[in-house]
Amino acid sequence: MALPVSTIPEADRPRERLWSLGPAALTTAELLAIVLGTGGVGQDVLELARQLLEVSEGSLRRLAQRPSAELLRSPGVGPTKAGRLIAAFELGARERPPHTFASRRINRRRLPSPRPSPEAYERRATGAEPLRAIAAGLNARGIPTARRNGQWSACRLRACWSASRSH
Repeated sequence: MALPVSTIPEADRPRERLWSLGPAALTTAELLAIVLGTGGVGQDVLELARQLLEVSEGSLRRLAQRPSAELLRSPGVGPTKAGRLIAAFELGARERPPHTFASRRINRRRLPSPRPSPEAYERRATGAEPLRAIAAGLNARGIPTARRNGQWSACRLRACWSASRSH
C-alpha cells in the first residue's frame, strides 16, 4: 500500500518542492500530482500521477488528448480530478499560440539568399542593362540562387539588391 503524502518528508513533497525550487525543477509527475491534489484508494497522489502518465506513454500531450470519459474510467480518478485535469489542460492550450501555417512561417529562420556577382552589381549601378538581361547572364553562367535549381529573375535580383541595401 502506498504511503500518504503526509508521511513523505516535507522537503520531498511536490507542493513544497514547487515553492522551494520552482516549477521547472519538478518532474511532470510531480506537477500532475499537484493538479490532482489527492491520490486514489490505496495509492498516493504521486503514484496516481505516474500511472496516468504511464497509460499515456509518458506524454502529457497524449494525456490531455484523451477523452474525458476515458479519464473518468482511470482508477483513482473521479469527476473532481478529471475536471481539474481537463481545466489545467485547457488553460495550457489557451496559453500556447495556435499552430497555424503562418505562425510556423514566422518562427522559421530564413536562409540568406546568395548575392549576384559583383559585375552584376556594376551593371545594375550603371543602368546599362535591364534586370532581365542581367538575370539571363547569371543563369547562363550557372550562378546559383537560394532555391535548389532556381533561376535568376528580375524580381529575385530586385529582392537581393533591396536586401543588401537594408543590411
